Amino acid sequence: MNRPKIQNPDGSFSTEETITVPRGNRWYNVPTIVNGQRLKPEDVEYWFSQGDPNIPHVGEFGTLDEAVSAARLRTDQIGHVRDTGAHTQRSALDARSVPPPNGGLNALTGLSPFKR
Repeated sequence: MNRPKIQNPDGSFSTEETITVPRGNRWYNVPTIVNGQRLKPEDVEYWFSQGDPNIPHVGEFGTLDEAVSAARLRTDQIGHVRDTGAHTQRSALDARSVPPPNGGLNALTGLSPFKR
């Protein structure tokens, strides 16, 4: 987990943000921070759907619930790696999601990035 910290407007930071997108009958967690740059979720979703090799997924799942659960677990793992030893940092899902093109629900809204 050697990713750069991206400053957020509220003073927190993110090392990874993901969107959960459908592709065929599968769900994918796809980072929106690529090579240290925060990209627009809609652009990432488009490029991923086109098979762009610069937009890899970090998980493939059979259901939306499995994808969201895996994103939460990954956030916990990243939080432990990034923890500075204070052990008071609460793990928050460092993810964003855009509605799938088929009009499905946005399961990851209202979640906040890591705080310092």
